[in-house]
Amino acid sequence: MQIYDPYLQNLRKTDIAYIKIKDMILNGEIKPGEIISSYKLSECIKLTRTPITNALKKLEQEGIIEIIPQVGCTIKMPDLNTIMEDMKIRACLEALACEMACKNATLDDINELNLIIQENEKCDENSLFNTNSKYNEMFHYKIIEMANMPNLKNMILSFWNNIIYRAISVDFVNERVEISVTEHKKILEAFENKDCSLARTLMESHLKKCSDDYLKKDVFEL
Repeated sequence: MQIYDPYLQNLRKTDIAYIKIKDMILNGEIKPGEIISSYKLSECIKLTRTPITNALKKLEQEGIIEIIPQVGCTIKMPDLNTIMEDMKIRACLEALACEMACKNATLDDINELNLIIQENEKCDENSLFNTNSKYNEMFHYKIIEMANMPNLKNMILSFWNNIIYRAISVDFVNERVEISVTEHKKILEAFENKDCSLARTLMESHLKKCSDDYLKKDVFEL
């Protein structure tokens, strides 16, 4: 049964299709490398093929998917060298944010980070992706906010908001719950000790390790 959404009711069918297909990509319902047809999407979303086709064209223009004539569409895989470069940049940017956040950290901030970790610790690889992702993003976002550097924040979020990277991270997030929680705890401990240099080093190491593991995924061999 579909839940009534007044926001969607006021949109054109093409816009509804666009939003729902994007959600399917982010939620892992459409996997990287999987070929999916407009017919199948039409059945899933309960819309005719015309708005589906229009939505797919828009997603292709944004560089999110690739349309293969007479076959279907698939998530457009980024160039491996581009991914490697972007991840190294993100690691450096978030490491700086972590150092500045440590300098600004209040007891309330530290308590909030600890609570996020505790909630994330309850998750495992059998938990819903959105649950694992939520707490992971909350931890990193809180640190970025604590840095109080708006320009730095915007640069970091530009990497976060890349829908292709998020789509190919779905399974990866679940697989690394225990590792991420352990590494987040070490960063929090550095905050508690006001060891800002160590906090920066740990964050950079954490993200570089994530990048290394991320790049080993089979999806990049497709």
